[in-house]
Order: sequence, then C-alpha cells, then structure tokens
Amino acid sequence: MRASEVLHKMLAPTELRLDARLWRRLCGAVEALVRSRQVVLMELARQYPGAARVAAPLKALDRLLSNRRLQQARGALYGAALQRLWPRCRTVIVVDWCVLKADESLHLLRAALPVGGRALPVWDEVHGQSQLGQATVHTAFLAHLRRLVPVDSRPIVVTDAGFRMPWFRSAEALGFACIGRVRGLTQVRPVGEQEWMPVQAFVEMEDGQLLDLGLCEISKTQPQRARLVVCKRPPRGRKNLGVHGRSRRSSAARAHARGAREPWVLAVSPALADLSAEEVVRDYARRMQIEESFRDLKDPRHGAALRHSLTRKAPRMEILILLHALASVLAWWRGLLARQHQQDQRLLAHGQAIRRAATRATLSLWRIGWELLRRGWPPDSGDRGAPANPWRPRLA
Repeated sequence: MRASEVLHKMLAPTELRLDARLWRRLCGAVEALVRSRQVVLMELARQYPGAARVAAPLKALDRLLSNRRLQQARGALYGAALQRLWPRCRTVIVVDWCVLKADESLHLLRAALPVGGRALPVWDEVHGQSQLGQATVHTAFLAHLRRLVPVDSRPIVVTDAGFRMPWFRSAEALGFACIGRVRGLTQVRPVGEQEWMPVQAFVEMEDGQLLDLGLCEISKTQPQRARLVVCKRPPRGRKNLGVHGRSRRSSAARAHARGAREPWVLAVSPALADLSAEEVVRDYARRMQIEESFRDLKDPRHGAALRHSLTRKAPRMEILILLHALASVLAWWRGLLARQHQQDQRLLAHGQAIRRAATRATLSLWRIGWELLRRGWPPDSGDRGAPANPWRPRLA
C-alpha cells in the first residue's frame, strides 16, 4: 500500500477543506519522503512519484514549501493526525526545543506524544535565534496546543529545566498539568517554612533514593507553588568515549555528565496530587523519547537528514517538518498494523524471526512502517485503511 493511499484514508481532504491540486502535491511530497527518507528538496524531487525528470517536481516542491494556504492549514493537518493518536487514558505530552541549523539560526519548538519508544509530533513551530525561550513564544505555543487537544482532556505537559516557572503559570492557566525539572541556582522551601534551600543541596542524596516533599514554593523571586518530587537514579555506567576509548573531557561532555549525576528535582502541578512519586518519575522519564524524534528528523544516517537541508526561512522549514510529521504518523500506524498481523517478520532474517517469537521485538514499529510503506506491501487483513479506534489503548 502506498503512503499516499494511507494518507488519503487517514486524513480526509474534504474535511480539511484543501484544494484538490494542493492535496495531490502534498500526498506526492509525503510519498517522495517515504521513498527517499530524506527531508532535502533535491532528494524529494528525485523520488517524486510519476516524474520522468527532476526539474518539474523540483519546481512544484519549491512552490509547495512557500504555499500560504498550506501554511495556514498546518494546524488542521496536525489536528486531524492527532485525532488518530489521542488515547483515552491519561495523556503525556513532551515539549522541548531543538537546534535545526549548525549556526543556530533556526530552532524547533515541538510538542510530541510519547508512544512505544517514539514521540510522534503533535505541533511544531520554527523560530529564530532571537525568539529562543521567549515567554511570548511559549504562551502562543501553548494556546495553539490547547486548540489542538480535545476540549475535555487535561494532558500532562512534561518539560526539562529550560522551561521555568512562567511556563508553569501559562500552562496551568490554559488547563494543562505540568511536570518539569528544576536545576541551577533555583531555591525552594516547603509551604509554611521560612528558610530557602538551593536545589543543589539534593546532590548529596544516595543513589536510588526517592523523596516526596509535598507542596513547596519554587523560585525565590516569583514563588510558584508546586509539589516537589526528588529522585536520584542509580548510575547507568554509560561513558561518552572518544576515538581512543577514553572519556571525553570537552566542556559540553562534562556539562552533560554533571547533569546526569544530579538528582531529578521535579516540580509537579498541584492538580496531579493523585499521582504517586513513582508515577511522576515514570512520566518524566518518557521525556527522552522526544530526543529520539529529533534524531529521526535531523540525523543523516538514522533519520531524515534535515541538517543537510539548505532551507533558511522558518515558514518553509515548517512545511518540511510537516511532511516528516505526516510520514512518521503514517509509518507508526503501518507498523502497528503489521505487528498485529505478524507481517513484520518479513523484514527479519530467519534466525531473527525465531528469536523474536520467544523474546522481544527486533525492529521498532516506526522502522517497520517506513520499510513497508517504501516497499508498498499491502496489509494482510481486509482493511486497507488506517487502523481503527480500538487500538488507541495500545498507544498509552
């Protein structure tokens, strides 16, 4: 089954109110991305379906990236894809920034839904260096995210230490619950106490210790009340080794190692009082899945090679990221369907297929979906469309 067929069944173009010609161009671009596996304009043109030469699809794709109607319809496309992914149980959304260019001229602000080892995009925005971390950008991003998620839901937004207390206040005002890490020189104190304590004081905790400090005030300048959970996980024994097998000693490597040794000081919204400390730590640990999605987008070997793209304008970059987001959702659904009908064993060697039956899966659903869409293999079941709603509990 071709990727364009799955996309047509999954996102009804009549409901999106897209022009028929624009919809065909969008489906062709997603099909080319599945074939080339690279979000680079020239590679997409070379793999464009039905094109005898490169010049015509290259011009069509160049116009597609600058199409204002498609840029205005990004929210509708993300929302239609999210309806297929939204689980019925407690939902976690991970938000983080990512550098897109080596010169740090463009940055990606992404909200993603962690499902089974991967984080599928929910909403993406591209901003310049001057807008990185600005409160106005965060507020507008949260407002758009609130319009995408179901009205009756209260998702948990998980962030790292780069999102501070103003982010918490804006998110809670829009009906989100938050879990975020507190680091640096931030000071905290339990409600009712007088003395403030820096979060660095928790460094002396023993490995494997978990503390639930209850309701505390965070940030001495503008105190924000939140529940505080502190966890120091045992060391994993991972070493960032260089070419000669020795640990790297660069400033970035040492900063990452220092951050990994520090305990997790997690600020939790008071609305999540029903969650245990173990559940809070488990939800925050899912934040790493968005880093995997960034690798899938930028890495030239294991991902879509966005770092090789020469696009310099934020709106055009957002369309490229939209194409990859749609292809990722299609690959996830296709892999889920293949796993259900054991069609993924076609991609394994004979010995791997035997071991997979006895142990765990060898390939991820995301990788299985990409491979099957690229080959155009039809599903084994009679339903050739997108999976139905009964699969939603598995996404949690």
